[in-house]
Amino acid sequence: MALACLGLFLALLLYALASGTFQQQRQQQTLAATAQEETERLAKLKAQLLRIESGKASAAGFLDPRSGTAIGNTSGVRYITMPPAPLGTLSVGLGDLHPYFYKLSLRSKSFTLNNEELENPLNLLSGPFDLAFGIVILFPLFLIALNYNLLSAEREQGTLALILSQPISLKALVTGKVLVRGGALVVAAVAVTLAGGLLFGAGAAVFPRLLAWTAIILLYGLFWMGLCVWVNAWGRSSATNAIALSAFWLGFCLIIPSALNIAASALYPIPSRVEMIQSLRTAGKEAQEQGSRLLSRYLEDHPEFAPAPAPGAPPAPAPDFGSITYAVQMEVDKRTEPVLARFEQAIAQQQAFVDRLRYLSPAVLAQGALNEFSGTGLARYRGFQLQAERFHRTWQQYFFPKIFQKAKLTSGEIDTLPRFRYQEESLEAVVARSAPLLAVLTLLSLLAGGLSLASLRKFKRSL
Repeated sequence: MALACLGLFLALLLYALASGTFQQQRQQQTLAATAQEETERLAKLKAQLLRIESGKASAAGFLDPRSGTAIGNTSGVRYITMPPAPLGTLSVGLGDLHPYFYKLSLRSKSFTLNNEELENPLNLLSGPFDLAFGIVILFPLFLIALNYNLLSAEREQGTLALILSQPISLKALVTGKVLVRGGALVVAAVAVTLAGGLLFGAGAAVFPRLLAWTAIILLYGLFWMGLCVWVNAWGRSSATNAIALSAFWLGFCLIIPSALNIAASALYPIPSRVEMIQSLRTAGKEAQEQGSRLLSRYLEDHPEFAPAPAPGAPPAPAPDFGSITYAVQMEVDKRTEPVLARFEQAIAQQQAFVDRLRYLSPAVLAQGALNEFSGTGLARYRGFQLQAERFHRTWQQYFFPKIFQKAKLTSGEIDTLPRFRYQEESLEAVVARSAPLLAVLTLLSLLAGGLSLASLRKFKRSL
């Protein structure tokens, strides 16, 4: 029975590792494809501009390929990408919910940074089957299966008194049995974790992260082993022990996490997305109707961006479509900022609520810590989102003056276009954010161990 459980547990962990590796490889392939597409497109654009500058090609057509509108919005755009997580193969975390790349655009933030890759909603609802899932959800189940009858089986078989008549204490007996049974599962979980991290992790930076993973597995395993000993010390039957431990598993791993999500959504509801889309459309329509006036007002505030006519040249022509479009775009961004802020505030309130109450469940603590050290937690994706927003503004600030001045870009400027460089957060920041989770998980493990020892003393007196 024990060997069968260990074999099944090891097989499930290996399958979970393979699933996480597939997710990581798919992300790497996507990023490689975007980098190749960008390189080829920019090389083609540069060659086209060189032909125009040498007189071998004409710039006539619907849209001048040298214009800021053409380059900044289509032919010269760059990708904003975040590299794969250091241990993303072990924990997909929020990687299936949050984007890891954007295709840049001069359009508004709400359009450019919400144009995400499509995914099957059923896959997103069920979540990924990765190694973190195996540790947080399956690991306790197998510990329960092997340790629910530590003492009850001996009592029911009538061998407990005989064993205790030997020179061995009850505490030594129970400790030895739970460490052998649970220790085998812990060794299997740590071995698969280290193998996956060393084979598929991102460089030498994974070593301290793998040590943190190992510590989390040990603490989480000790908590559940202590809980098994405590329930066995109640002196009930094996069936009662199994039901009680299953109830703890349901509460900590399923009910409390689900209840936190439901309560957060009920207390801090996210505004209707239909309302947001309607607000964007209304703001766009109103700004479009005032297009020429908005452009004039913008150029009054920024006269350095106004196209200067050559000496003796006729008056400047009427504002072109591109200038009006981006003047309108900036006004739309300004008007829709409060709407987007309401969404971000609601999400932040939900997350803060969950963060305050996650200490009720060791499963939520373990999952959060595993995601943080894997690089697939919310903080990393939120940091990428903020960096993407900053670079989107940089891109607009680079091209808008050229569009308003009707400047023509040269082939030499293609290599100097703004380039996004993701700034990875330091390991110290990850440790500081995860320290409270590890501290509480340690306290819970010590509490489970203390309760089990105290209950064993009472159990011994009842014999």
